[in-house]
Amino acid sequence: MSRASGLVPRLPGAVVALGVLLAVGEAWWLLHWIETAGTSRRRLKNCRHELGELAALAPPLTARMADTREAELERSRRLFRRLSAELRGSDDWRACVSENSDSMTRSEAYFGLVSFVERMEQRAREQGVEVRPSAARFGFSAYVTEAPAEPLLKSVHMQRLVAERRLGWLF
Repeated sequence: MSRASGLVPRLPGAVVALGVLLAVGEAWWLLHWIETAGTSRRRLKNCRHELGELAALAPPLTARMADTREAELERSRRLFRRLSAELRGSDDWRACVSENSDSMTRSEAYFGLVSFVERMEQRAREQGVEVRPSAARFGFSAYVTEAPAEPLLKSVHMQRLVAERRLGWLF
């Protein structure tokens, strides 16, 4: 019995030590979670603040804004289709390109470029548009003194027609 009675008084001390150890561990774990929650709260606050700043820069898309954008997009598409059709030209423009460029001589090409430059300068003056000396030949400065080479006649003629149409839109 003496042995058993000797163990009994020590047992409550070990249980108390184990309980204290568990309480300290639980307190540490609780403090860790409180700290993590505080960090998460600060991050959430920063993200909400950043989201608010971004929302102020670009307000959310409303139904009215979406309708307006769709209408603008449709107008742009129609304009693009119309201008593309004009650039491609009508059948008479295509006929003009093929019939004039196939049988064109170098001298006809040269004088065609000269008359193109004169017409564009005249139209620019009429509209009050100042043409810089570096752009006075409207992209055809390589042919100031002589016509394009024979293999380039058709492509230069087509480039001139496209340039004339586009410049015609400007002035």
